[in-house]
Amino acid sequence: MSRVHHGMTRQFIPPIAARSSRVHRIVMPFEDRTGLMRMDRNEDVIGWEEERLQEVLRQIDPTDLAAYHDADHVQAQIAQWLNVDPENVVITAGSSEAVQLVFETYLDEGGVAVALHPSYGLYEVFAAKCGGEIRSISFDDKLQIDVEAIAETIRGHSPSLVVIANPNQPTGSVLEIEDLRLLAEESMAVGAILLVDEAYSLFTPITALPLVDEFANVVVTQTFSKAMGLAGLRFGYCVGDSARIEEINKLRPLTQSNSLALVIAEYVLANLDWALGRVAKVIEGREYLIARFREMGFVTFDSHTNFVLLECASLQDAQELVNEIRGRDFAIRGPLRGYPVDNFVRVTVAAPAIMQRFLAQNEESLRMHAKTFR
Repeated sequence: MSRVHHGMTRQFIPPIAARSSRVHRIVMPFEDRTGLMRMDRNEDVIGWEEERLQEVLRQIDPTDLAAYHDADHVQAQIAQWLNVDPENVVITAGSSEAVQLVFETYLDEGGVAVALHPSYGLYEVFAAKCGGEIRSISFDDKLQIDVEAIAETIRGHSPSLVVIANPNQPTGSVLEIEDLRLLAEESMAVGAILLVDEAYSLFTPITALPLVDEFANVVVTQTFSKAMGLAGLRFGYCVGDSARIEEINKLRPLTQSNSLALVIAEYVLANLDWALGRVAKVIEGREYLIARFREMGFVTFDSHTNFVLLECASLQDAQELVNEIRGRDFAIRGPLRGYPVDNFVRVTVAAPAIMQRFLAQNEESLRMHAKTFR
């Protein structure tokens, strides 16, 4: 019988793979949000109505837990909804897995990816894992991006991958379809894939999906985490030219998403009027909150997502605002860090009635800490 020497075990230092050593990331634990209104992680703030939840739960049987399920049927439903062929779609565990697969498929050791800054933080992690580097183009202090600067960077660095979060997080801004078409052309000219990460699709009418028919180098990723309220289930997908999907498919896991997510995604696709009605309410709440912030003289910005940014008078003000609002059982995100969102907080939005309640209970703190135009 062998005996484990715990002292020696604690001293063990394993060899670390080069791809892991390249990644600079601090993994932050989730905060306990029990009893709080969750307006901090861009999820569905209140979740599905109880009767909808019970209806979909009745459709789950023991084999959905015990068996491996394939995604062919859902893949066909997604294709029909998006008006593409099934071979133009691959189902993934959220769009983050879809994005990672695109990085792994097209970014090699020593390669270059072009991205916006600030943007989704995992792009840098995915690039580092692949041994590539990111060349970024920064937003200005009005949270605007120079599309020509992106094009110049593509021409100057000949990347293998150009990734555009559209709408972008954390800025909430969006590039128009003609801007995306220009970037598809510039990317094609240097042999690069243009990945348009549409995690916040449905909160804006702008989408790069029409470009998939025009350009063999365009890949679009979307998710049910945000608009459809299924962040906990991890359901997403990639859309692209069939040859691109075949290339991406080589690196995906054996199963796609998970069986519960596939069942519930089918339910959403069969009840799109209800699902899109919920999205419309969130957009209504977003526009209400932006309008009220502006009426109060606060520095805020248009948003094409399910969140609204608010600039605070200082870093300390941002932290105090987050703490005070949390004391009233609302969780918001902040302070955000890094130019141009230093001293900002982020509020995930919901239907107007909830945003009215949020303002009514926190107006005094907002007026005390928000930056104003006056």
